Amino acid sequence: MVLDYQLLLLEKAAAIRSADVEAMTELQRSNVVNGAAVVQSQANEYAARVAIPVVKKQIRQTENILSTLLGKPAGDIKRSRLEEQSIPAMINSGVPAQLLANRPDVRQAELAFRGAFESTNIARTAFYPSLTLTAAGGFSSFSFGDWFTKNTGLFGNVAAGVFQPIYNRGLNKSRLKIAEAEQQTAYYNFQQSLLTAGQEVSDALFTYSSVEERKTFRSKQIQALEKSVDLRRRF
Repeated sequence: MVLDYQLLLLEKAAAIRSADVEAMTELQRSNVVNGAAVVQSQANEYAARVAIPVVKKQIRQTENILSTLLGKPAGDIKRSRLEEQSIPAMINSGVPAQLLANRPDVRQAELAFRGAFESTNIARTAFYPSLTLTAAGGFSSFSFGDWFTKNTGLFGNVAAGVFQPIYNRGLNKSRLKIAEAEQQTAYYNFQQSLLTAGQEVSDALFTYSSVEERKTFRSKQIQALEKSVDLRRRF
């Protein structure tokens, strides 16, 4: 919509420059100005028109990018006009920091940190014994003596489940340290994404504020120029 508005302004400027060429041509016929003034006015018209194809190209490229993001073939994007859009008043006073959670990059970093946190918890569980009780260990399935067999007995399974974390303690500690390091890295990435998002939003708010200030002075400039044109027409 911004590009559409730029194109509209360029087309209006080209039309004004074209009218200026006609006026200069009439003034030359009346011997008020010379041919140099006419040529200069023509150059100004061409300068306005040469920017029109550039903006049209940018519009088409933007439409194609949006079409790709929407998962459809390249083509026109239906849209309204920029002057029909309303900007929330809250921008003048600021944006709640909670709204940063709506940014895809912040959300991605948050979920990555959550995943790393849960991976650390999984690594901690490796230090706990794993005991498995099945129907084969019940009173009705085995005799009392079968409980103490090496491979299938109940106490054999218990012993393996208890001592395995001890044998693998070094490996488990290494896995835990790796998981904790990855969790810390994910935390720093999450923190950095928040700082970057806050910086970008702050820059955007300041840009908006400065543009509003420029807009005020530009409006006054246009009013003064319009008044100047009216005064010249009177004389």
